[in-house]
Amino acid sequence: MIFNVLLIFSVIYSVTATTCNNPQVEHNTYSTKEALLSSRTVFVTDITLKCDGQATKINLYAELNGHITLVGKDTETDKYQVTFEDHHRKLPANNYLLKFYNED
Repeated sequence: MIFNVLLIFSVIYSVTATTCNNPQVEHNTYSTKEALLSSRTVFVTDITLKCDGQATKINLYAELNGHITLVGKDTETDKYQVTFEDHHRKLPANNYLLKFYNED
């Protein structure tokens, strides 16, 4: 199975009102390779978010097909990770739009 994920970021604000100006995002996506050996499709997206200024405490949520989940953050770096999983019929090989939001 092959997944392509399009990431969408807007100007991001955290709870402490820190602003992420000019967000620069790099990402890698990994997905279930063998559908015959598993009953669910899983994909993981690793994200590196860099902002102009000192925005380091940004809490993010990700949305895929109406499902929202908290995005995990490495406390020492600017790296994030999000995982989505569902039955194969609900997440077939396709292009997916993965949206990211802050807490506001």
